[in-house]
Amino acid sequence: TSPLTAAAHASGLYNTALNVSLFKDPGDRSNDLKEIHYSLSAVAGVTPDMTSAIYSTALYVPPNTTRYVMFFGVDQYNNIEQVKSRIYSTDTLPPMISNISVSPNFCNAGKDITVRFTVNETLNGSPSVRIGSFSMVPSSNNVWPNYEYRYTVMGNETQGTNNVVITVRDLATNQTIDASQQVAFDFTPPSFTNPRF
Repeated sequence: TSPLTAAAHASGLYNTALNVSLFKDPGDRSNDLKEIHYSLSAVAGVTPDMTSAIYSTALYVPPNTTRYVMFFGVDQYNNIEQVKSRIYSTDTLPPMISNISVSPNFCNAGKDITVRFTVNETLNGSPSVRIGSFSMVPSSNNVWPNYEYRYTVMGNETQGTNNVVITVRDLATNQTIDASQQVAFDFTPPSFTNPRF
């Protein structure tokens, strides 16, 4: 019976560099694992054999890379496990928001405000866009990488300058918050003094 081995991390996308440990699978009750041969490569399909490296320390997957790990165990009786494979991608960089436009920047009750922006990578869910504490509504034609949000001013917002806050998360859950843009609400009519002759 061939031995059973396992990797400490499942294949997937991670937001940090990884140290991947290989070990005897807890389901293997034979207790006769001798060694684990492996390959660690930046390209797919590098299959290990009996001349490949023998595992001794955790395999390092650097930030912002994809690595292909293939491995198999050999027991004391030279039974050889079927090759297993894992794919690890690491993304430690937050998404970038660019080309932000807010129109208009100065408005009163009844006005529609439109916010447009671009994101450089695929997102995990939809962006969150707020003016002060009020959420904006996404337009129906939002398609990555371009986004558009709208808001109708009701007149109960805080008068004065309010930040437009855009929050985005990428597939690795790295987050970016941009509050560089502002909108001014003015609900007070102008006043004047009587002319003096």
